[in-house]
Amino acid sequence: MIAGAVLQKSWDARAAANFVCGGIGTGLVVWAAIAQAFGLPWALAMTAGAALVACGLLAVWLEIGRPLRSANVLLNPRRSWMSREAAAAGALFVLIAIALAQHAPWASAGAALAALAFVGCQGRMLRAAKGVPAWRQPAMPALIVVSSLTDGLAAYVVLDAISGAAALRGAGLAGPMLLALAVALRWLVWHRYRIGIAGAAPRAVAEAVARLGRDHDRAAAATIALAVAAGVALPFAPLAPTADSAALAMIALAAIATLGCGAWLRYGLIRKAAFLQGIALPRLPVRGQPAIVTRGTR
Repeated sequence: MIAGAVLQKSWDARAAANFVCGGIGTGLVVWAAIAQAFGLPWALAMTAGAALVACGLLAVWLEIGRPLRSANVLLNPRRSWMSREAAAAGALFVLIAIALAQHAPWASAGAALAALAFVGCQGRMLRAAKGVPAWRQPAMPALIVVSSLTDGLAAYVVLDAISGAAALRGAGLAGPMLLALAVALRWLVWHRYRIGIAGAAPRAVAEAVARLGRDHDRAAAATIALAVAAGVALPFAPLAPTADSAALAMIALAAIATLGCGAWLRYGLIRKAAFLQGIALPRLPVRGQPAIVTRGTR
């Protein structure tokens, strides 16, 4: 029997903040490690990534009923994706501290792997919630990971623009084109996820996901258009200073739009589309008449 259009109430906005901040932060750590490997500015991005992950964990810690018992989450790593997420977070913070203190590429690479493990656990945690049709889709883990990497790249672009590190100028066309490709990849994974929802979810879930999809598709189209326009303007930068400024402004706007789109997508999946589904009992026994069954309602 499918419950009415009732949203889950176990995870509120604070739990959603863990997926939003944790997703952006882990993606930022991955791109910081890549930036270090290519000789680009990375320390600020690595620090900001760690801070965002910490903010997400703090938000979910404030949500639980008995915060002083939060250490119990570490007790069941063999069967709990939440326990594995906590273990990955511990390794992440240790490796980031080593990377920042010693500027060790191996520690940055390890932090990137821990970040991927962390966000992968988040995706599998949602996938394991069989009572929420919007979460149990096979494409959910891939959607969470790809969205985090896309937002991490966008966050790196925003930090580069704010700090004036000029990594975007050095990257040339690679910067805007990479962002456009990342947004397009997230759209493809999101499209695959929506196909699964349309074929196997109750109507209320499908309608909520469709609303999220319309917002996501508009933002993705605008982001790709801005990134492509920035790529078109960059070759003219040596000839016209205004072209350089316009290109940087467009790629920064595209990155901000990407961040907003990804944050709203993950928040919407946790808070707007997470309708509950009860147990289906198509045949029920009649008391006193074991040979007779009646059909239940769905």
